[in-house]
Amino acid sequence: RNKGELQKLYVIAAPAFLGMLRKHQSPSLKQLVAGEVDKNLTTHSPEAIRKSLPDFL
Repeated sequence: RNKGELQKLYVIAAPAFLGMLRKHQSPSLKQLVAGEVDKNLTTHSPEAIRKSLPDFL
């Protein structure tokens, strides 16, 4: 982000962790967050994760 190499950020995290992440994001980083998925997908298969994401990702 600091080098201008990041244009959009999509965040996928468990709801509680997503809340913690939001508290620690700088205003400039928050502007880059284009979307969030509030699900814990750490134990899911790659196929199940894909199905949980919006089609455009």
